Amino acid sequence: MLNQKRVAMSLGLTVIASMLLGACAPTSGTPAIAATAQVIIQTQIVTVAGTPEVHEVVVTATPGAVEEMPAGEYNSADPTSYLHVTFGDIDTLDPALDYETAGGTVLINRLYRK
Repeated sequence: MLNQKRVAMSLGLTVIASMLLGACAPTSGTPAIAATAQVIIQTQIVTVAGTPEVHEVVVTATPGAVEEMPAGEYNSADPTSYLHVTFGDIDTLDPALDYETAGGTVLINRLYRK
């Protein structure tokens, strides 16, 4: 009995010590990736008057600015209505096939809480 307690105690202290050492370890200095413009040259073959012509088009792809919505801007025209904002679309309302959040919320609120 005493031997089992010693083994359990030493194992527990080892786990706690490894968690503390892991939490105090320095983080990797990975820099954030900045968005840069990419220049892509696309070759298009265009048929003009029965003869094919080759055109090279330079396409510059730059990411657009992300527009953030300020908090509290989701107001309804009717103050007595409840607005629940979620992401994505509902794939299915079949409880056996639903594994995504939007459909699961509808299923729990509409089907199971009646």
